[in-house]
Amino acid sequence: MKIAITLKFIIILFTFTSLVQARPVSYVGGLTLMSFNDYQSNSLLIHYTPSSKYSLGYNIEYWNDKEFWINNLNLNYLLKRINTKKSQANFYFKSGLGFLYTDFKKNEKKKEYVSTLNFSADWETRSKFVSYSSELIKSENIANIFLQKARVGFAPYIASYGEIHTWLMYELNYMSSGDNNLKSAAILRFFKSTNLFEAGIDVDKNILLNYIKRF
Repeated sequence: MKIAITLKFIIILFTFTSLVQARPVSYVGGLTLMSFNDYQSNSLLIHYTPSSKYSLGYNIEYWNDKEFWINNLNLNYLLKRINTKKSQANFYFKSGLGFLYTDFKKNEKKKEYVSTLNFSADWETRSKFVSYSSELIKSENIANIFLQKARVGFAPYIASYGEIHTWLMYELNYMSSGDNNLKSAAILRFFKSTNLFEAGIDVDKNILLNYIKRF
């Protein structure tokens, strides 16, 4: 079984201690740390939210099979938020600009500029969850990747404030390059207070581990 996480991205997991979601814009003045790890890549993102409409961050990620690093600054913008008595929907636009570095022998050029564009949306109630995201990663010669990810989930019980919240989720992941373009995964999510942790396994028995901390 391949475990898609490296020592570079192992974080000491805090004990689960109000609700937190994997959203790129936090509360005003909030600082967020995000670590996403699956068979494709390992990433670590930190962002600060100076306004309820946007956040600014720095991202570092490593792509396993493609053997390259990305370091970039990013801007995350809340396009629209729809609140009702029983649900919330969010629409985001995210962009990044930075450098890509590789030591892969087949790539003659080892360092070049890279840009990213991302659109994401989610809708949830206390018991149901749906999300979609698409992302384009483009550099001068090395990277030309289009990603899509969709999730559906439900909560097996309704937790009260201050308790551990649990979600069962199904994820479908598409990547434009590679031999196996489409993968699905089962994911278990837990969150409490300002901590969120996810563990999952895909159809090829690859493990994914994600962690988010709000400060």
